[in-house]
Amino acid sequence: MNRTITFYNPQNGKLGPIISDDEDVIEQKIQEFPFYLEGYHDIDNFLYDTKTNTLIEKPEVLSENDLKMIRNSLLDSYRWTVMPDSPLTSNNKTEWLLYLKELQGIFKDGVPENVIWPNQPLFIYEE
Repeated sequence: MNRTITFYNPQNGKLGPIISDDEDVIEQKIQEFPFYLEGYHDIDNFLYDTKTNTLIEKPEVLSENDLKMIRNSLLDSYRWTVMPDSPLTSNNKTEWLLYLKELQGIFKDGVPENVIWPNQPLFIYEE
C-alpha cells in the first residue's frame, strides 16, 4: 500500500510530496528531511515555519473586495449601537463609536497587507 508524505527540503526551501509503497524509502526521506506531514498536501497551501521547525497552513488570503465586504457588513450590523435610541449605556455607546471609527479607517491608507480587525466591545445595556 502506498504511503504519502509531504516534506520540506531545507536545501531548496521547497515542499514536495513523496509517494511510495516501500517503507524503507519513506523512512530514508524522513531521516533526510525530518520536517514532514503525513499524506498528500497541496504544497501551495503550506509554509515552513523556521521558528518552530514545522509545516503550517498558509492563512487564507482575501481579496480587497472581500475585506471591504466584511468591513461594510460589520459597520451595517452594529451601527444601531450608537443611535440615540440604542439601549446601551452611554459609555458603551462611546466604545462602539470608537470601534466603528476604527473599522471605517482600516482602508484609509489603502489595503493593508495584514488587516488587523479592531476588538469588538461588549454589549452593556442600560438598567
